[in-house]
Amino acid sequence: MINKSSFEPKSFFKHKGFSLLELMIVITIIGILIAVVLPNYESYIIRSNRSDAIKALVSTAALQEQFYIANQTYATSMSDLSAEEDTENNHYKLTIVSANAVAYLINANPNASGTSVRQTGDGSLRINSVGRKTWDCKVNSTYSCDWQDALN
Repeated sequence: MINKSSFEPKSFFKHKGFSLLELMIVITIIGILIAVVLPNYESYIIRSNRSDAIKALVSTAALQEQFYIANQTYATSMSDLSAEEDTENNHYKLTIVSANAVAYLINANPNASGTSVRQTGDGSLRINSVGRKTWDCKVNSTYSCDWQDALN
């Protein structure tokens, strides 16, 4: 007679579940992936919000030019333009820094009161009446970078 126990699978195949070592390896791999991916994702989000500020500044500059055609001077406040002071997701606050009959300067500040905290520490963006587009990349009010740097 044949012994049935010799044909039964070994205990290795009957094992159900995972060992503690296998779980620790998986958790370690997930931790490493998060450590690599999360900073890149946060950087992407900051650049994306910066892009929204650029879009708002360009739109406000166009409104300034329309206002100038109608009034022979530039608007001195956002309310004169009937424009929103905050960007779409409240990451930047737009202000007209200066304006007169010949020039204007519009600023998008990520650190103004009422803005979200995601962009805190990011530099302000500016556009002026001659189309100069600058970014305070060093957050020291020098505006030494241009918008192309802000998007990279």
